[in-house]
Amino acid sequence: MLALIYLGLAIVLGDLPCRRFYEFISTAHRWAAAILVGILLSTWFTYLAGLAFVHTGEPLLLADLLFFVLAPGGIFWLSRKVPKLGMIAPRASGSSRWDWITLGAVFASSCVLLIGTLYVNKQGQLLVSTAESGNLAPQWSVTLSRRCR
Repeated sequence: MLALIYLGLAIVLGDLPCRRFYEFISTAHRWAAAILVGILLSTWFTYLAGLAFVHTGEPLLLADLLFFVLAPGGIFWLSRKVPKLGMIAPRASGSSRWDWITLGAVFASSCVLLIGTLYVNKQGQLLVSTAESGNLAPQWSVTLSRRCR
């Protein structure tokens, strides 16, 4: 639940500077810009704050708490300065058919990659393809070593 709140705060925080500097073509363009900018800003802030708290026992926990405290204040401060009119420009001429075709192709290819990498056996265990286990092993060892402490 906290991850969804973090993501929501990041998206709203990313939307405010984007609305100030961009004129969007569509609502989807606005959402895409807000997600990219928001995740970039929030992760930079969190990890730089974690670097500041490196000498504590849980630096990322303190950095996340600091983000949860400062992000609503930043949203309130930035929302007063964002222009309210003219956020979305009229759509350019052309068809949205190619947009949907591209979106469908990206969705299908991501499903193929996911199905080829992860699968569930009859016992309900999530398994990883042997071709991918070597790529994911370094990340798993760090994650598992932190959970075993």
